[in-house]
Amino acid sequence: MMWSERYVPWETSAVLAIFAILTGLALGTLGAGGAILALPAFTYAAHLPHREASATSLLVVGTAALIGGLMTLRRCQASPDEALPDFKIALPFLVAGLLGSWGGAKLSPFIPDVALKLLFGAIVVAAAAALAARALAKSPTDTPAPAKVPPRWLAPLLGLWVGGLTGLVGVGGGFIIVPALTLIGGLSLKRASATSVWIITGNAAAALVGYIGQVHIAWGLAGAFLAVTLAAMVVGQRLAHHTNPRTLQLVFATFLLIIGAATLIKR
Repeated sequence: MMWSERYVPWETSAVLAIFAILTGLALGTLGAGGAILALPAFTYAAHLPHREASATSLLVVGTAALIGGLMTLRRCQASPDEALPDFKIALPFLVAGLLGSWGGAKLSPFIPDVALKLLFGAIVVAAAAALAARALAKSPTDTPAPAKVPPRWLAPLLGLWVGGLTGLVGVGGGFIIVPALTLIGGLSLKRASATSVWIITGNAAAALVGYIGQVHIAWGLAGAFLAVTLAAMVVGQRLAHHTNPRTLQLVFATFLLIIGAATLIKR
């Protein structure tokens, strides 16, 4: 029986709605964190199998990231103060990420679900720690990286790694991509966030191609979740202009730590 054919208790619907709102807020304010929030919702609230939850979450987050990126481009045309995505910096991440995402999706069926869930939990905890460290850093998080930056050849390697994680466990990788863009590309936090959504879109699309024929996607659930996510993402993009980035990062880091710890304990 498909998920859309099941009776959905109001408690489950409420939890899914909350996670959809948080997913949209994360994408709108940070340009990251969408799949890390959507995947647990589909796994533990909707009770989808891990690979089905991964494919469904990537459909939602990839679509939301694409729409968010298009909205940002439109705002850039209307206001010169908006952070314009840097597609030149994004290209090596994206090209390598497409290959990694497709390969990770093809490799996923050969890895036990327990191992994938443990890997996901570890990624979420690591993302929470990195986000908190960035928020608590002494230097402002929205300034360009120092003149001495890591070599550019690391970009495709990181893209391949992030793409592999996207295909394997269904995470978009924004919490890795954004700091990588600030360090390697020298982008500000806002511009890195505006750029990362395009890499997330590409990685999600490539992973979904890899999942074709392997898993079922809960289309009805994805559509409802996406509608709420998009509404929250619009709010999040406006909040990003009026809220301290450190505060946003600390709030999401705390929430991610709880999710990661619960995933590792529950499995």
